[in-house]
Amino acid sequence: MKIKQLSKVALAVALSSAIMFEGCKKYDDDITRLEQGIEQNSSDIASLKTQLATLAANNVVESVTSITGGFKITFKRPDGTTFSYDIVNGDKGDKGDKGDTGNNGTSPLIRINATSGNWEIAQNGTDYVDTGIKAKGDQGTPGAPGQPGQPGAPGQDGQDGQDGEDGAPGQDGSVVTIETIGGKQYWHIDGQNTGVQAYFGDIAMIATDGGYNVVFTDAEGNSSSSVFLATEAVAVSSLTLVPSLHSSNTPVVLFPRIVNNATSRTTYMQGYATITYNLNPFGVATANYESSGLLTEKTEEVSFRSSGATPSASFTKVGEAKTFGDITVKYKPVNNTGNSVFPNPSGNEHLHIALQVKNNKAASNQQYVASPFNLAKEEIIETDEVTIEKAIKASETAPYTLVNGYSSGAFTGSAFVEAGTGTPNLSLSNTAAAAKTNAHFTLHIRNNAENDLGSGNSYEGAIELEKELRGFFGRAQVGNQIVSMDDNGLDGYDLRFALANPNSTEANWLKVDAATGAISVKESTPGQYNTAALGNHAIVKADLYATATSTTSIATRYVKVGFTQGVIQPVDVKGNINHALTSTASATKDVQWIVPTTLDAAYNTTGKSANDFHNSYNWVFDAAVRTIADPSGSAQLGTVPTTWFTFHDMDNTTQAVTRKVEINQTLVNPGTYKLTGRYVPTASNSSDPVVNVEILVKVSINGNISYAPIPAYWENNAARVYGTPNGSSWYMGGDMNEYITLNNTISGPGVTYNFSIPSADHQAIAAFGTGNLSSSAIVNALGGEQLHVVNPAAPQHHSNAARDAFNYITGWTFTKNTFTVRVNYYLNGNPVPFKTESIPVRFKNPVKTVVLKNNGAATVTDKQGGNNNQDVALRNFVRVEDYQGVTLFNYQGVLNSNNAYDNTRLQRYGITVFGGSALNPTLSTSAVTLDRAYYNSNPSVDISGSLPATTSVSIVNVGGSATARWTNNGANTITQPITLVFKIKVTNRYNDGANNNLSDIEQEVKVVVNPQN
Repeated sequence: MKIKQLSKVALAVALSSAIMFEGCKKYDDDITRLEQGIEQNSSDIASLKTQLATLAANNVVESVTSITGGFKITFKRPDGTTFSYDIVNGDKGDKGDKGDTGNNGTSPLIRINATSGNWEIAQNGTDYVDTGIKAKGDQGTPGAPGQPGQPGAPGQDGQDGQDGEDGAPGQDGSVVTIETIGGKQYWHIDGQNTGVQAYFGDIAMIATDGGYNVVFTDAEGNSSSSVFLATEAVAVSSLTLVPSLHSSNTPVVLFPRIVNNATSRTTYMQGYATITYNLNPFGVATANYESSGLLTEKTEEVSFRSSGATPSASFTKVGEAKTFGDITVKYKPVNNTGNSVFPNPSGNEHLHIALQVKNNKAASNQQYVASPFNLAKEEIIETDEVTIEKAIKASETAPYTLVNGYSSGAFTGSAFVEAGTGTPNLSLSNTAAAAKTNAHFTLHIRNNAENDLGSGNSYEGAIELEKELRGFFGRAQVGNQIVSMDDNGLDGYDLRFALANPNSTEANWLKVDAATGAISVKESTPGQYNTAALGNHAIVKADLYATATSTTSIATRYVKVGFTQGVIQPVDVKGNINHALTSTASATKDVQWIVPTTLDAAYNTTGKSANDFHNSYNWVFDAAVRTIADPSGSAQLGTVPTTWFTFHDMDNTTQAVTRKVEINQTLVNPGTYKLTGRYVPTASNSSDPVVNVEILVKVSINGNISYAPIPAYWENNAARVYGTPNGSSWYMGGDMNEYITLNNTISGPGVTYNFSIPSADHQAIAAFGTGNLSSSAIVNALGGEQLHVVNPAAPQHHSNAARDAFNYITGWTFTKNTFTVRVNYYLNGNPVPFKTESIPVRFKNPVKTVVLKNNGAATVTDKQGGNNNQDVALRNFVRVEDYQGVTLFNYQGVLNSNNAYDNTRLQRYGITVFGGSALNPTLSTSAVTLDRAYYNSNPSVDISGSLPATTSVSIVNVGGSATARWTNNGANTITQPITLVFKIKVTNRYNDGANNNLSDIEQEVKVVVNPQN
């Protein structure tokens, strides 16, 4: 494309973005300059070449594709991610002073066709066009194949024929130029015209081996030297260890070795270290490199070598793998025996290793590079720290892991010990393996038989223990981890297998392959499956050796093998029973089988007659579960004792006999019960399936029972409890039959009921029974269930208001808390109610609000009749009744027949301010207080402490009753009316005046004292 007309922003962004990704601040000025404008001169091209070279140094090219007007370059960053930029033609050139309008720029892509070997050019996003110009030399003719060797002795192959000679070397790299032909510019390759027109200011990208050459042409038609954009790095600048283990925060390379013990360190198995290094820079062509060996030093040393060094003879390479940017090697120490310092240097120095790699494509004096030295240590593993266990792999490339449920506590940090009988850990002894709850492996006597005898089953053959079991060892230094030998440098070991008890009957049941551990059910009787093995087990001994030729065992474990059959799936048989409760202690009902109507389903599926079936099976009743409650929420759901149900004739050999279930009607409540049981083969090695039986028993009742409120004793949707007489005393409570009636339509079972207080808070306030006793006995009729406050003489005051009887009893408002009583209904004396209902209750004070008579007002005249004292009898102003309608106190006048004084109830309620008799009831002076006094002209000012001179107010006893007295001992009368306010307070044991409902027990009487006219 023409540099003068180049899309400056596009190219600047493409280059600056990549450079900025690398954090190269030093290029900011260059980028700014590019954004301001790229001029067509050699210095600008040189700057552009420099920046492109920098970009190529930090990234590699993943692909270059031709697009309309240019090309797209996709780079790969050091982290593996990619980014792409489009470099397209510049805009149309500006009109010069004298010249014509500039032509559009172009951006050719040039490559070699892999099939034809010709150069091809893609111009302005078009497809590649063949130039017809050869880019490579012809390949030499292959040599004639060698004659097949004459047949030799059996087993020897004939010699291969000789390879043909190599072809002649290909031509040197092509030279790309722009030449003027007929006044126009054309791209030339090696002097041959491609026919593709070029323009001054172009950039061309030419595909070549390992990358692309970028050629710049300035406005004068001069081509610069090319910039190479590599598709892969060709030289390693450094190697960096990818550590997997650390010692004191220092990366360490571990070389494992299994020894007899940590003292003498006789080597049983030498392992190798797996070491991964990053090859830098990013994108290096790992295929060009191979590890040449480990360099060793006794001290830390970083060395980069170009001429190579002699690798240590103490290590040998056992494996090498290459991935993008990495090389992973496996090295094993050699001649490493005994207790010498690893791996046999003199003294006790630490050993350090470095990896040296060789570039097979580099010049001989530039082929080698080495990593920094890293600490190398030997991992000593004693034989008692090695185990054999069942292992699994999440995928083919994943490491081996222990099976689920494995008890890691079997490794104590110094040795492996026996795990629990319920774990899948292999056992350390024959006896421990036999005691395992579950076998480590279970063989099907048909599917895993030694031979397939054509039973129609899915024959699987033997289980190979060598594939199921792997070696592991414990690492105490990293939290007692148990790690795989295969994935930590100790693979290649040999497992060998044998019957642990070859001289026992186990040899009749199990066949073991010593090399592969293939275990199968032995065909002890020719042509027959070995049903004799059922119900038994065999023990296999597994030994781990370093190699197939080793004679010293490193670890031994014992494997329990069980035998099973399970050819026929269990049979499921279901039945139903519908039963309405009666009054008898028990009732026996027939089982109604669903399909067919007898146990034929069990007989038919097992292929037996009724007689054969019941002679081969025993009935077992397993469980009973209440699945549905009727009514909902009644009694508890879940498992119930099987003793509630008794099966009859389940083992009767007669086919048509009815199977029955006896139901205990004193324990079973209405609802649905699921009974489950099994017919189990009597022989432990039977090939017969288990027959599962499920019977649904639906228990119901005829009718229902529920309570209904007695309206006269209910207020505000709750039973009203205000007390009841009990001899000479009074209970703050009452019989529940005063508040409800029962509607019982149940026929059949006997119905009983009782009352209870479900709330723990309420149980602290009230109880059932006489006195303070609680009642839990079942009663046959309502009555005798007295609900009462625990201490009716003194309501309790608790810090927990919910347990304060005072809060439930005092006052007469309907906002008092509701107290809950539960009525429980029972069938046939069952201790568990089949139904419960809640009765809301409110305790109420048995004494009504004090009634104020005569409007609570009286008038006297100061110094009337010349008397100094003016009296007002206060008993004329109050009347008290209880909720039974009995008037407790009412004074109508001396010897008035309408006077009322109920001394018995007054005493029961604890009212002490009234006295006298029915003919002459009195009010105690203790019930009266002067509250305030004021001039009628100014009611807001209390003058009870500053009455006029010579005057006073007192409460005196006149005729045994409280009297309000106004006294004026002076010669003159008062000059303006004065009102005296007295309070009369009538308290009882259920309302002690300590709450806010004083208006219930307290009234005001106003006495107006007028001056004389």
